[in-house]
Amino acid sequence: MPSTSSDSTAVRILIIGPMPPPYTGTTTLLEYLVDLLKVKEDVTIHVLNTLGVRGRGIAGVLNFGRLVWRACTQARKHDIVTLHASTSGLHVIAPVAYIAARLAGKPLLIRKFAGDDYQTTLGPIGRRIDVFVLRRAELYMAESKHLVQSAKDDGVPRVEWYPNSRPVPEKAPDASTKPDTCLRYVYVGRVVEGKGMRAMAEASKKLPETISIDVYGPWGDDLEETLFEDCPRIQYHGPLKPEAIIPTMEQYDASLLPTHYRGEGYPGAILESYLAGLPVIVTRWRALPEIVDESVGIFVEPRDAEGLAAAMIRLSEDPALFQSMRSNTRTKAEFFSSVRWAEHFLDRCRDLIDPDKTKNDSAS
Repeated sequence: MPSTSSDSTAVRILIIGPMPPPYTGTTTLLEYLVDLLKVKEDVTIHVLNTLGVRGRGIAGVLNFGRLVWRACTQARKHDIVTLHASTSGLHVIAPVAYIAARLAGKPLLIRKFAGDDYQTTLGPIGRRIDVFVLRRAELYMAESKHLVQSAKDDGVPRVEWYPNSRPVPEKAPDASTKPDTCLRYVYVGRVVEGKGMRAMAEASKKLPETISIDVYGPWGDDLEETLFEDCPRIQYHGPLKPEAIIPTMEQYDASLLPTHYRGEGYPGAILESYLAGLPVIVTRWRALPEIVDESVGIFVEPRDAEGLAAAMIRLSEDPALFQSMRSNTRTKAEFFSSVRWAEHFLDRCRDLIDPDKTKNDSAS
């Protein structure tokens, strides 16, 4: 997937990672980055899609073999090798990227998706593989500040923060067309136990009739289909197509994320809430306080149905607080703009390709 540039002096970036379809959190994030890089006149890129590499049986073995061959071949044609992977696949794909980069004599940048830590998620062999490669990569980019510190504690010398991001439209949602009070809440995401669905169901039973919750997302197999049957304040609407998420969220007043999911990083639903102009009510869980603060949201404790209901009622009864939070969402959205972070990614690639030039520029 090359860029349209034919400039022989362009920065040449090899990208190894999962591309859609299907559209998941990781494939969507990588597509954002690829789309922004491939239109730049001074950048050429080549993408090696890792989806299917970890498939079972002979197909998975063949796909893995092809990836190894292509990575080693393409690394010689590029200035830098970049790997984009989740924790569950990092120990499988990272050695491939490392070997390809080293054989070609090129720097290696590794960007990890999501908030789960390889130290607590993987077995001893997987952890050793990850530590070996991450300590030797020229740069490791982790999604949360918590993971950055964890990597530093683990002896990874070159690690920095690279958060989740989303495209930001030029114009913010028109708040003048929205109500002054917060009564319609929305949840967008997987409908699974780890996302706090049971607490949300219990909280809904404590709400006044004026407040409603609409739920969108694929239903997981760890919840009974009758979960919301006795919850008159909740309506389940099924999954949304990616392009329908923001327009749908803009129809509501605030969003909910009562998660206690162990792999939670920077959920796309939070960033999409900011894009839609929605304050958020979230659990004080893992890395969420890194992207939510009191200017745009209210924190509750995980699995606390009483606290969740109280927060929803509080926001509905305090129009001034609601409107203040709503007005602050634009600043948050712009900070997590895909354009902003794609530029940062490109800058770091340039730094690694020509560190002497970076030093000279800094000195001047």
